[in-house]
Amino acid sequence: MTTPLFNLSYYFALLVLIKRLVIHTSIKDSFSPINCSPL
Repeated sequence: MTTPLFNLSYYFALLVLIKRLVIHTSIKDSFSPINCSPL
């Protein structure tokens, strides 16, 4: 039972999850040089 609405909501949830993961990794990457800087 695969309705277009279910597929759309599933895709949207997956997109939000990926976006959240990308934002989290980008924040970690931006904070990493500050922690690892010699200064």
